[in-house]
Amino acid sequence: LIADEVGLGKTVQAGLLLRQAWLSGRARRMLVMAPASVLKQWQRELREKFGLDWPIYSGKSLDWQPTRFRPAGLSKPVDQSNWSAEPFVLVSSHLMRRRDRHKDLLEAEPYDLVVLDEAHHARTRRENSSSGGERLRPNTLMQLMQQLRQRTNGLLLLTATPMQVSELEMWDLLALLGMPPEWTEDAFERFFEWVEKENPDEATLSYLAGLWRSSVSAFGEAPGNALPEDLRRSPLRKRKALRALNDTDPLSLGMYWQRELVVWKAKPRIYGKQQALSKPVDFSEQRGVCILYDHHTVVYVSRSVDRPLGQRLFEHTADRIGSRWNRFSWFGLRRVTGEGALEDAELNIS
Repeated sequence: LIADEVGLGKTVQAGLLLRQAWLSGRARRMLVMAPASVLKQWQRELREKFGLDWPIYSGKSLDWQPTRFRPAGLSKPVDQSNWSAEPFVLVSSHLMRRRDRHKDLLEAEPYDLVVLDEAHHARTRRENSSSGGERLRPNTLMQLMQQLRQRTNGLLLLTATPMQVSELEMWDLLALLGMPPEWTEDAFERFFEWVEKENPDEATLSYLAGLWRSSVSAFGEAPGNALPEDLRRSPLRKRKALRALNDTDPLSLGMYWQRELVVWKAKPRIYGKQQALSKPVDFSEQRGVCILYDHHTVVYVSRSVDRPLGQRLFEHTADRIGSRWNRFSWFGLRRVTGEGALEDAELNIS
C-alpha cells in the first residue's frame, strides 16, 4: 500500500516496481487498473520513464500509444473473452468494477502482480443489522479485489486520501494485503486510541507489543526510519526498546482491576484481563505481590506467596482496610498462557 500525498510520485514508485518485476522475471503477467481519466497518463509514463510499452484495453480493443516509429499508434481489436491473454495491460477500474466484467479477470490466467490506482474507491459500507450486529456491504470494486487477491502473487494499492477518511477504510485496504491474524478490525480501530494514551496500563502495553511482534513476524523488521526520533538518536535506548517489544516471556500481572470483579464466597474468584480484548479469566489462585489502591493511590502492599491471592484479598475485606480500596494490581509467580489461563509452573525468579 503506497499512501503518499498527491504529487509525491506514487506512479513513479509503482513503475519502478513493475519494471523490476519484469526484468527479474518474477512477473510475466501484470495488470494495472486505474480510473479511465488517467489511463493515458499511466501509459505515457510507463513508456517514457521505464521503457514499458503497454496497451490500454478500451473494452473493444488493445491500444498502443503513438511513437516516433509508430506515428499512428496501434489498435488491435479483441473481444471480451480473449483480451486478458495480453500479458501486460492497463485497464479502466470503472470498467472492471461492473459485475458483468468481473469474470474477465477471475476466469483469466492468474496475474503475477495487480496494481490498483485510486484504491480508496474500493470500500466497504458498514450498517447496523436488525439483529443488532454489523453488516458489511463491500462495493463492486471491493468485491472484485477480494476475489482477485486470491488469484495473484502480488497486490499494489495506490491512494492519496486515506488520511482524510475513516480509519476503517484504511483497514479495508490493508485487509486486502493480508494482515496477521492478531490484527483484527476491532484491534486496528482501537490501536489509534491506545497509542495516544500518555500512561497506558501494562495490559495495553502488552497487547500493543503483541501486535508489533505479529507485524515483524509477517513482514520483517521495521526499517530504522520508522522508529521514533529519540530511539534513532540513542542506539542504547533503541536496543532496550526493541528488546522489551520482542520479550515474549508471559509475565503474570494485572493492573487496576475493580473490587466489584471479585466474587466474595468461601472460595473467592477474581476476574480480570491479562491483555486488552482478551476474555476475563479467574486469577484467584495466583500467588505473588498484591497492591491495593484507593482509585490511583496505593494504600497497601502485601505478599501472597503462602496462600492464593483470592484468599488474601478476601481477608482484606474483613479488616479496616477493606473499605478503603476499590482497585488492585498484582505481579504473580504463576505464568499466564496466551489465552490468559494460569499455568501450574511458577516463574523462575532466582
